[in-house]
Amino acid sequence: MGIRLVIILILLVVLYYLGKQVYQLLLGSGKPTDKPGAISAGVDLTQDPVCLTYVSKARAISTKRNGETHYFCSEHCAAEFENRAA
Repeated sequence: MGIRLVIILILLVVLYYLGKQVYQLLLGSGKPTDKPGAISAGVDLTQDPVCLTYVSKARAISTKRNGETHYFCSEHCAAEFENRAA
């Protein structure tokens, strides 16, 4: 009788966690996914030529030189790029 009760409790716990996972997959976790600075999947990324970090083209600072567009993560990197080219 005691072993049967322990097995039933373990099964109930396992079913609870499985149900919780299915609920989160189907209805979402309820947590916000848009964190400040977070980049979503499918965003067009480009590499900053100065600090070599990746930045989304939508949020990047861009400059054109010789018909080519360059994207930067910050004003500092854009200014550094201009100083190097001068």
